[in-house]
Amino acid sequence: MSESNTKIIIQAGGLGTRMQHLTRYRPKCLVPIGGETILSNAVKIFGEKNVIIIGDYLFEVLEEYTKIFYPKVKLVRAIGKGTCAGLNEALKHVADNEPFFFSWSDLYFSKLPEINNLDENCMGVSRTFPCRYQYINNQYLKITDNKFGISGFFYFCDKQQISDCPDEGSFVGKYLKDRNFIFKNIFWMDDVHEIGTLEALKNYESAKIK
Repeated sequence: MSESNTKIIIQAGGLGTRMQHLTRYRPKCLVPIGGETILSNAVKIFGEKNVIIIGDYLFEVLEEYTKIFYPKVKLVRAIGKGTCAGLNEALKHVADNEPFFFSWSDLYFSKLPEINNLDENCMGVSRTFPCRYQYINNQYLKITDNKFGISGFFYFCDKQQISDCPDEGSFVGKYLKDRNFIFKNIFWMDDVHEIGTLEALKNYESAKIK
């Protein structure tokens, strides 16, 4: 799939400390990459009216940015800590029985990954950049590697699939792992770049220049 009309919830909470000085005055999703912000990239891929952002750090900066540039983007404030924080509030903007994506804010898309079956829950896995968790034989393994790495990009058929998600904590390392949530379908994230650190950003921009 090269483009999407499916809603996407982007987890943009957190301090973004791994981006060092670039997140001193702005949240991570507003860091510029190749002439656009990470948020601009998501809007381009998914469409402004389909983007739902979860924010907390420098929330007012993000609120002002979206108000000026992307007024159709939905913005919710996270209460609590971790990648689960704010998700239940964001899901209020997703209709019952409506499929949606859930993504980390440091993923930068060249294009949408190829997903073969949208009738079941799917998860994007990496073989090009390292991830803190791996999904191997339906198990969540805390091993930093790029072999079936859990990239932070998920597709759910409807919000009832994760209706018991807590209001804080780790979405992968706690919620999915403890629940033993099984994804029957996985897809490769070969056309997606993880820009979660200053070093990753420099490497990406250097490769683009070359």
